[in-house]
Amino acid sequence: MFRAIGVIELKSIPKGVEATDAALKSAGVELIAAHPSCPGKYEIILTGSISNVTAAVEAGANYAIASGQLSSTSVIAAPHADLWNQL
Repeated sequence: MFRAIGVIELKSIPKGVEATDAALKSAGVELIAAHPSCPGKYEIILTGSISNVTAAVEAGANYAIASGQLSSTSVIAAPHADLWNQL
């Protein structure tokens, strides 16, 4: 099974915490990091199977869209081994 990486970026720190909760509750993923990335921005990084990461990113993104705070999302299905060393 490939381990995927999912990233969600929001324009609000409090909504980022809530979106993290929504993403983690939606699918069996592991949280790599969830933190402010710069003033007023929040970054969530998840890992797990491709299908679970996709579902979790969608759930977190939908929460962020509903609150008008989504900045961007990304799912990397099969990241290069060197990327893991940086996380």
